[in-house]
Amino acid sequence: MGRILGFAFAILAGAAAGGGAAWWTAPPAGQPGKTEEGEPPPETPEETTPGPTATVTQRLANQFVLPLMSEEGLLGHVVLTLAVEMDEGAPDVHPQSPRLRDAFLSALSAHRADGGFGADVASPEELEELRAVLLRAGRSVLGEDLRAVLIGDLSVSPVAR
Repeated sequence: MGRILGFAFAILAGAAAGGGAAWWTAPPAGQPGKTEEGEPPPETPEETTPGPTATVTQRLANQFVLPLMSEEGLLGHVVLTLAVEMDEGAPDVHPQSPRLRDAFLSALSAHRADGGFGADVASPEELEELRAVLLRAGRSVLGEDLRAVLIGDLSVSPVAR
């Protein structure tokens, strides 16, 4: 039991360290980035009025940790960080967060039972299938204002035996 808790703590600590590094190294808001050659990116015209497809991205507060089980016991964990892309003007998702997390965890468990999270979990086909599963689950809670479910981080950590 102590080994499992230690492993789970190591996963969460590593994810927190990665998130902190990403936050620390991100450019300040409002400053344009630069290309690898050090030149500013090319200018792009901006729309003056938002179109019907204008969206807002809202990151979900906590990671999703899903155990991978077999008949022999615990095989590992899948750790996901998700965000939702909503129509501009749609209500904030945070009041619906408990229901949304429940729907996402149910969808992730069903995806795992259907053979998801195999050896090729990061393949484009697998990621598209996972996004589709999460989009259906999210729309059951948030409705048609939900445009996409974005996968920020995805890691599969096997358990050492």
